[in-house]
Amino acid sequence: MGFGHTASVSNLAGAESAQPRALLGALLFVAVMINQMSRVMIPSLLATIKEDSSFGVAADGSFAITSALPTMLPLTSMTCLVGKLALGTVTDRLGGSVILVIVFALFAASSAGLIATSSVRVFGSMWVLNSLAYTATWGAATQVIQKAFPKDEWATQISSIASAGRLGAAAGAIVYGSLLAQGLSWRQVFAAPLAVQLLLVPTCVWQHSTVAAMRSTSTADDEAATSAGAKPSEPTADKDAPSVWASVLTIDFALMFVAKCCSFVFTQWFMNFVGLFLRSSFGFSAAASTNAISVANAGQMVGLLIGGKYYKALAPFDQFRAITLLLALTTAAPSLLLLRGSLPAVDAIVIPLLFVWGLAFAVPFYLPVGTFALECGGKRNSTFVTNLLDAGGFTFSSAWNRYAAAQSRVESWHEVVLTLVVFGAVSLCTMPLAMYRRLPRAKRD
Repeated sequence: MGFGHTASVSNLAGAESAQPRALLGALLFVAVMINQMSRVMIPSLLATIKEDSSFGVAADGSFAITSALPTMLPLTSMTCLVGKLALGTVTDRLGGSVILVIVFALFAASSAGLIATSSVRVFGSMWVLNSLAYTATWGAATQVIQKAFPKDEWATQISSIASAGRLGAAAGAIVYGSLLAQGLSWRQVFAAPLAVQLLLVPTCVWQHSTVAAMRSTSTADDEAATSAGAKPSEPTADKDAPSVWASVLTIDFALMFVAKCCSFVFTQWFMNFVGLFLRSSFGFSAAASTNAISVANAGQMVGLLIGGKYYKALAPFDQFRAITLLLALTTAAPSLLLLRGSLPAVDAIVIPLLFVWGLAFAVPFYLPVGTFALECGGKRNSTFVTNLLDAGGFTFSSAWNRYAAAQSRVESWHEVVLTLVVFGAVSLCTMPLAMYRRLPRAKRD
């Protein structure tokens, strides 16, 4: 009788929590999408901003904002790196739902400052503030996922917010470019994201109260289950969990860290260099190369949508095999580009190849690493571990970015693509090995 009563209470609680979780998942999707749209708002319109005479003229006769860009760009990159290292612990202490409220308040303040100022110094400061807010969002969103969703939903939710990020990056450039084409100034264009950012502040306050209520309900259910003689669904605190450094200073973390650093390079390739490569090596026009970038982004979107639906349903050993296959494809794609001279068919398949490449890259980049960070960091340090992995990726890819930019100026693309093959191969050796080591021993035999 007691068991039946406990089961019915558990089922009712599960049904009641499904709707808030669905709304929370939708909000996280929107938050990450707007975060990415907010991130690209300045780069998307930079060609127009740097010719704005309202910022004044430099001593050399150029626009003052143009002269300041060589200082601003590295500063915003450094902000992202420092933010990843510093904000992880803050997010773990305050909670991801609190950080998201702060994030969109910072975004709104930054956008308002950008619209209002004619000072180069203030513009640079607001850009740094924008970068800081952007840096905090992913870790905050994954921490909310860990707190509010059961473990078997983590991969689905991570896939969802990763898709939101890719959608936001693509949509942002299109929306801002379209508004600019309608004759609006860049300041008027920035009013659109400002309005959405302001709207998301109270929305994220609601989200924070929802997460808190869900955690309170979970705690109450566990106490009721314990008093009824049943096993609690999940511990509400990990007081006995090892320190974060005990989890980080391991072979598994080292393997995943190397894989993350190597795979991060592909994000820079797709974002900054694919178009240049196609124009230089394949003779694509500017419009055709831009469309090709969209194809690669579409592949990533499809990969994440498929991954979110099917990856979590796979058994751990099948997940290991799937990631191994996808990383093999990620390595094979640039290898085919290297063989273009002896394989003329590569010219005919380069566009489909970019789609498959984007699809194969996206799932390993987000899902295994994301779930690993949540498991490795536990309830107290998941954002710290997530951001530590990202910081390594930012640092490594930044160094590669400079190398690739130098090589692209002399159109030495063979060496650049060769590094992609090497990094793909290293990821293929390290990420599946980290996953295999975490399989139950019975599954390895």
